[in-house]
Amino acid sequence: SGHVRSADMPIQTITTCDSVQVATPIIFDKAVGLPRLPDGRYIDIRLRMLKPSELAKAHSFPDDYRLTGNRGEQVKQIGNSVPVMTACAMCEADLKRVG
Repeated sequence: SGHVRSADMPIQTITTCDSVQVATPIIFDKAVGLPRLPDGRYIDIRLRMLKPSELAKAHSFPDDYRLTGNRGEQVKQIGNSVPVMTACAMCEADLKRVG
């Protein structure tokens, strides 16, 4: 999709559809039909969708926060939310401006 980010960078917008993935490179010494690395080993890239619990963590939900419904409903709840840390930062900025 062209929207690749390092795992140590924050996730941008989490949408209401299940579209955030994690890529895991798997290195093999011997393989058939996989791309070959310069050192002679082979690489396979495994993709998986992030679980609702991982999306919630990325959106700074507390660990004990419980989402309801099936996986799709949980992803929609997260995607429709304002990240907790963003909301806190906005409130703090407003309070500093007033005070």
